Amino acid sequence: DHKRILRQAASSVQPKIVLDFGHGGHDPGFLNETVKEKDINLQVGQQLAHLLKKKGYEVCLIRSGDEYLALDKRTAIAQRCSGAVALISIHANSASKPETCGIETFCHVPDLFRTHVKHGDEKLLAHVGLLDKNITDQSFTLAHAVHKQVLKHAKKQHDQVVDRKVKHKVSQLLLGSEMPSILIELGYLTNQEESELLQDKKYQQKLALGMSEGIDEFCRMM
Repeated sequence: DHKRILRQAASSVQPKIVLDFGHGGHDPGFLNETVKEKDINLQVGQQLAHLLKKKGYEVCLIRSGDEYLALDKRTAIAQRCSGAVALISIHANSASKPETCGIETFCHVPDLFRTHVKHGDEKLLAHVGLLDKNITDQSFTLAHAVHKQVLKHAKKQHDQVVDRKVKHKVSQLLLGSEMPSILIELGYLTNQEESELLQDKKYQQKLALGMSEGIDEFCRMM
């Protein structure tokens, strides 16, 4: 079963982690005159990849540079990373209100998707019906482990960081994943203070370190 496979993978010499750096290429995500979300995602993600490799993990990157990949392509690449124990999708947030700030992490539950799928979309409904409860439970565990550690390390530089909690979200990438998967929003680029922090290499390192320790914690629990 999935739990047995995860335990075996987590106890092996090189557990495999899939990293997705949101946006890329002609899709910058949020952007203004000073920053593009795609760059922040890549910079933090590359630091995370480096830390994971130092810890002995095998890392599978969905994109390694500034390139555009459609969501279905991202999902297909993730599925080809056979034996992976987790997928982490890295993003930075934006909001219409500049005071909005904080870190939030998303995972999915099967019942959530049913409320968002059009009645006539039989193919997607069938896929939703096949979602493995073990995988969604483990995604929830992964989300809490990573979120907790990211907040812990972010607070070492920004003690007023807002905890926007672990939430559920409809995401094609998470829906299409066949392994425990989360999407983390590392802060708001529309908030001046957080935008400056997210561009700071030391803060990026703290976020990456938090994610790596959360992944460690998740693998130990499995």
